[in-house]
Order: sequence, then C-alpha cells, then structure tokens
Amino acid sequence: MGNFYAYLKTINTFDGVTVFVPQFGRVMLLPPGKPATLLFNQIGLYLFHMSRPPSEMVKDRSEHTFLLTSKYTGFVVDPNTLFPLETIASPITGETLEVSESVFGDSFIIDPRGSYSALRPDYFYEKKPPGFVGKPYTQLSGDLCFLLEGIFHDEGPHQPRGTSLIWRAKTADVMNPDMTRVPAAYDYQSLAFGWERAWMRFPKGDQTQMFWHVTGKKVFSVDDIPPLVRNLVAERYPERLSIG
Repeated sequence: MGNFYAYLKTINTFDGVTVFVPQFGRVMLLPPGKPATLLFNQIGLYLFHMSRPPSEMVKDRSEHTFLLTSKYTGFVVDPNTLFPLETIASPITGETLEVSESVFGDSFIIDPRGSYSALRPDYFYEKKPPGFVGKPYTQLSGDLCFLLEGIFHDEGPHQPRGTSLIWRAKTADVMNPDMTRVPAAYDYQSLAFGWERAWMRFPKGDQTQMFWHVTGKKVFSVDDIPPLVRNLVAERYPERLSIG
C-alpha cells in the first residue's frame, strides 16, 4: 500500500490542485527495411486532477479508490523552428499532408487492485498479476523511478502498440509527509503503426512504424508552464488550461 501511495504522490498530488505536465517530443518514422527518418517534433500539455469517484461510477470502491481526470493537447511543430505546422511533406510519397492536433481526455479509476478507464469501464488497461502488489520501481541516485508499460493488442482506442513511461521524483520528497506537492519528471516512449494517425494516410496494415520520445515535467500552476507551451494552448484552446 505504501508503494501505491508513493506512486500517486509522484504522478499527482493529494491537495486537490490540478497538475500540469508540459511536454516536448520528437517523432521518427521507421519504414520497413529503410533508415529511420525524423518526421516532426511535438509540443504538448497534459492536465491531471485526482479526486474521489462518485459512488455511481464505481460499484466496489474503497477508501483507496481514486478518480484521475486527464486532458491532453498536442501540436505538431517544425523540428528546427518549433513553429506549429499546418502541413508536412510525406517522407514516403512526398505529398502534402494536413496535420491534425491531438485534443483528447479521459477519466481513470485507480485502485490497488487494478486500473481502468472510467469512460470505458469494460476496457481494462491494467490488472495486477497474481502475487504482485504495487508498481515496479527502482532507486537511481536518490531518485524514485516508477516504471510503467502498456502493451495493447486489440484494435480500437489503442490499436496494437507498445508504450513505456517513467515518472521520476526525489525519494526524499516522496517520503516527506510534510511535502504535499512533489516535482517530478515524465519520460514517455511509444512504438506504433503509422496508420494510428489517420492524417498520415497510411493504409491499414502498412508496417511503417512511428517512434515517439517525449519528455516532460510536473508543475502545479499555469504560470509554471513554459511560455512556448502555455501561449500555444492559450491561443488555440484556452479552455484546456483548466480541468473543468
């Protein structure tokens, strides 16, 4: 149970504030049998808010059951200038592709017994293996690193892909009961088929893959979001700077 609460404190906070995770990433294209190609960079912003779920949402909730509400807003940007792009040239065909921004959100039930999407209750993305309790973690130079992986086999919201995510915070901060807000780093990698992004126009079944590497940092105020990210979201999606 200590592992469970250390994990929640690392990824969020217990004092009810919204957590912001501004992000920067690079995306590479991996055509079968050909060299990898830099496709574009990405600027994004995640919002997380943790609360107790209403009773009608979870039939068997306990005192250790939480609701994590999320929003994500992401932009395709030029690898050199970091200016938002409206189009890119397909590295496969050379045709002009109109890019699509990533605007989505979800609500997740988090419980020591397992976690799942509250919006899609029948779709479990994590169940505890027999005999295992808690999240895998490691200690690294005074830091606590939680190691999370997702391997999706079914088509749908998460078509076949694999993801890896590491949340990293100072162990002393996480274990300090007087410190309610713990800064943390976010490191995400994903390997997915190119046809996951419909605007890329890859036919379903094409084996070209996209590799994502994204880094971010947990902050607790809109003012702490880097201007490059905050201004872009405020200009195009101002309502996505708050969780409500």
